[in-house]
Amino acid sequence: MAGRYVEVRRVRSSLTAAFAKSNPPLIWRFDLERHRDFALALRQDAAGVWELTMDLPYSEPRVIASFAAREDAEDALDAIGDVLSRNIPGRIVGFFKWVGVAVVALIIVEMALPPLIRMFNPPTVASAGRNFVPPPVRSAPPAVENGEPVSPNEAPPAPQP
Repeated sequence: MAGRYVEVRRVRSSLTAAFAKSNPPLIWRFDLERHRDFALALRQDAAGVWELTMDLPYSEPRVIASFAAREDAEDALDAIGDVLSRNIPGRIVGFFKWVGVAVVALIIVEMALPPLIRMFNPPTVASAGRNFVPPPVRSAPPAVENGEPVSPNEAPPAPQP
């Protein structure tokens, strides 16, 4: 912004400017996506009125706003120039946002896939390799003589081969 009588904003690919001191006061909107090549200039007409003009390739200059004083016209041109010269890398930022989303998605898949595979495909000796620990093998219960019940603490040891 270059003064309280000129307000310029850029929203995505649109440029909007409000000229309070132009004759008549007006709000101007310009599509930067459609018109990539243009020039802004100040010109004085035969009556001494200062005009902010826009030159497009292959067309005549268009008057955007007229000002009684040169200072007001310069303020308008400076305000538009300041907003246009700011670095707003919309496409680059959008590209990096998509790359970030893709990287996060790959990390989530990388973390979630192995547990899902294990859940539906239990490990075997061939698939587990060296880290495979087989489940413990249960031995047969000790022999009971004469059909008498025996507590686990009193059971005789299993014969050694």
